Amino acid sequence: MKKSVRNKPTKESKALERFNLIFERGRQMVINSKALFILTESMDGKIEVKIFNQSKPHYSDMCRSGIVMVVAAFDTYFTYRLSDAIIPYIKKKGVTKKTVSLLEGVGMDLEFALNLLQDSKRPNRRIRTLVEATYLRETTQNFDVIDKFFLSLGIKNFSDNVQAKVNRKTLKRSITKLIRRRNAIAHDGDLSRNGLLSDVNPDEILKKMDQVRLFVRTADTIVASVIK
Repeated sequence: MKKSVRNKPTKESKALERFNLIFERGRQMVINSKALFILTESMDGKIEVKIFNQSKPHYSDMCRSGIVMVVAAFDTYFTYRLSDAIIPYIKKKGVTKKTVSLLEGVGMDLEFALNLLQDSKRPNRRIRTLVEATYLRETTQNFDVIDKFFLSLGIKNFSDNVQAKVNRKTLKRSITKLIRRRNAIAHDGDLSRNGLLSDVNPDEILKKMDQVRLFVRTADTIVASVIK
């Protein structure tokens, strides 16, 4: 009688592990802001959004800090995932025009390549480090930028493919709203043009954070299937 073969769980990429660590820190900030408010302000254990935003100390600012952290997790994931994937992709698919263009964009010209062959004991690590050093200066919060990055791995319409895979037509739109909120917090302190603080609803924010996590985890499976 043949033994049934169980599928081994897919090992998380280092980029996804990094995302999870940062993401959970941000998500926990929002959860803690709710818990602290309920503990000190809410007799019935409910979140009244107006009271949550008007109370002092500012529970809502802890929630805003969580938004900034989660978007940072989203941003850093795609930079590190690209740098981790580029060498396995080249080994599997060979050098393509897109990968050449990517490497030229990070400063790997002919002189660099020749020096790499002659002097480096760990050329793959140097290439990954070069890609990271360049693209950590870029913002990967924009889906057009993300799509451009992963086109170098031969993946067309990357973000649309992720959205289609989970059958969520508004997934990108929801994440974009969270990213815009992060920008308003980071650049303007979440104040309107009239100097009024915008309300934040922790329950709605947690839903959007779940969508960020869904997008990243799905993206990771797509990249893994390409370089496997």
